[in-house]
Amino acid sequence: MDKSGDRVHLMFLEFLRNLHDPPKYSWGSGCLAWLYRELCRASDKEASQIGGALQLVQYWTWARWVRVPSPKSRPFGTALIYYREQLVRMQPDQIIWQPYEADFGHLPDFCVSGRDTWTARVRLVCFCIVETHHPDRVLRQFGLTQERPDHVVYDDRLHRIDLHGKVEKNWREEHGPYILTWDTRQQRLCHAPPKSGEMPRNHDYYRWYHQVTRKYVDRNSAKLDIMVMCSN
Repeated sequence: MDKSGDRVHLMFLEFLRNLHDPPKYSWGSGCLAWLYRELCRASDKEASQIGGALQLVQYWTWARWVRVPSPKSRPFGTALIYYREQLVRMQPDQIIWQPYEADFGHLPDFCVSGRDTWTARVRLVCFCIVETHHPDRVLRQFGLTQERPDHVVYDDRLHRIDLHGKVEKNWREEHGPYILTWDTRQQRLCHAPPKSGEMPRNHDYYRWYHQVTRKYVDRNSAKLDIMVMCSN
């Protein structure tokens, strides 16, 4: 999906050549790879638009926090500004770690297929995109105890790869080693004791999080948060 919001890249058509094949593919991991890439790009203060699988987050945000006018009528970049503001203003007690737990039993089997591997630390691949899945950083969303995660080596080279000028590129060959980690996902699961309720604010995880996170994307987000804190 490009940033126009209403077009899909033709590269996906090859997966629909035989309509019996699509259920065999891991669409969820591909969408997640693209989602991670676009989330990273949206955190750049110079970004004015968002696209790709981030449309899923746009809809999730729109349905819960703020109704932004349709793309045809809103000013350029308005949606991204609104979403940033709402995320900045979120408080710890507003986070529901497992909002859909009660719904899983009512979903079709294909929606929860592979749920036993959702905590796998693997590479997620979607054509040119390679992103690492780090469930060990958000174990609470899987109902598990959260501890301070291991250090991650960021591969900037992978993040710079895009589709421009690579029409003939065979991504299966190019990213073969990363696809192998996906094939061994059953051996890469995160394990931790079950956890419910709030974590203490002095927990080692929070100290780590405040050191590595980027709380504000731009000055407007920072000003808004400071104004809210001062008014309380």
